[in-house]
Amino acid sequence: MAYAINKNMPLTGLRWYTVRVIAGLEASGFSDLVDTWRAQRDALATALAAHSADEDNEEITSARVRVCDAAWDESVAALSQKALFLAGGDTKAAPYSTLFGTTKARTLQGLGPAKATIAGDALLSKMTALNLPELTAQAQDLGAKNASLRVAEAADAEAELKLASHSIERVRLIRQVETLVAETEARILMAQPGRAEMVRAILNPNKTRRPSRKDESTESVESPEG
Repeated sequence: MAYAINKNMPLTGLRWYTVRVIAGLEASGFSDLVDTWRAQRDALATALAAHSADEDNEEITSARVRVCDAAWDESVAALSQKALFLAGGDTKAAPYSTLFGTTKARTLQGLGPAKATIAGDALLSKMTALNLPELTAQAQDLGAKNASLRVAEAADAEAELKLASHSIERVRLIRQVETLVAETEARILMAQPGRAEMVRAILNPNKTRRPSRKDESTESVESPEG
């Protein structure tokens, strides 16, 4: 018979499976097969720790983006208010019309982080061209907020990609376990032919009932999580 690992099994479930197989091998006297399974268990533990660390990092970078984005919105709002004041309250007069005549501050505040920094660059270029001392403080503030948001967004994108890479690692680890299952089954049956039930007990510890005859050729190892 052959055993197939559930392709949707999470790393936690896969590690639990290796722990159960190790216990089964030890209990049945196949201690010579345990070391490779312990190494696999440890590899899964390492992968789980790395995944957890990258999940934490992605949460951190996302939080920084939200804060930097909110600060950017505040800076744009302050610039809009100051520009309107300098324009005497006339939205068609400079410097307000120059900065926000085409796109209002409220619209800019609805942009995502990546687009917001591009819009910020455009505002900064317009303020440089206007060269108004009265807007110096606002220009400096927006420049700082724009730079912070760009850095935060880049870090978050990198963290998201790194976290996504764990899906590929999970597939690789599942295949490793599948290979180890096949090798273990073969070694047990070669050393002690006729012990198919013992092989089932060791390699499919999550099965609580005997399989039907039509399912005996291939059994699926289910996740311990259900």
